[in-house]
Amino acid sequence: MKLDTYLRSIVNKKILRYLNLCKCEKCGSTNNLEIHHKDLHFFEMVDKTLNELGIPYYQDIKLYTDSELENISTYLLGLHMKNEYSILCSNCHTLHHRENVKRRNNKIDKINIDSVLNFLHKLEGKFIYLEDRIILSKLLNTRYAGIRSLNSMLDNVFGEEYPFRLYSKDKYGKSYHDRRRRLEDGNLNPNRDKTYWMLREIET
Repeated sequence: MKLDTYLRSIVNKKILRYLNLCKCEKCGSTNNLEIHHKDLHFFEMVDKTLNELGIPYYQDIKLYTDSELENISTYLLGLHMKNEYSILCSNCHTLHHRENVKRRNNKIDKINIDSVLNFLHKLEGKFIYLEDRIILSKLLNTRYAGIRSLNSMLDNVFGEEYPFRLYSKDKYGKSYHDRRRRLEDGNLNPNRDKTYWMLREIET
């Protein structure tokens, strides 16, 4: 089972069962109620959870231990309590996301493409740590510096015109860890044993 599918099932069991006490905030319907995340999209909340816990993202839950899945689920449910969300019926939820697409397109129009490309070129072949991720998220006008959020914006802005995307694991599925004791200039490596990302050509 995919991680996102598993975590959505957990949210459904723990939160959505109480929605029969609510009604759609748009039309007042009490049928087919869903959670609409205002602060972060669901996958952004998953990325934030994994980042805060220091656990790598794997698509298949079989690659996680029971303890890791429990920690991820508990932390994600906590984020749902802290973040703002609204209750919408499925029809209003769909309409709302259609409006979001229009707003996202307007946001893309405001992005300085040259600045983004210049920064991306600087990152190519470089170990990418949190500081650079935050800068890239600001340049892309996105709320969260998670890997899927940033890659989604790169898809929306460039499509296949820019043939690189961010990866947190190598081609064999192993997370990138900086094992260098010293840098090329001889100084101690301040990022030793930290995880990092790389820009690589899009995998087909």
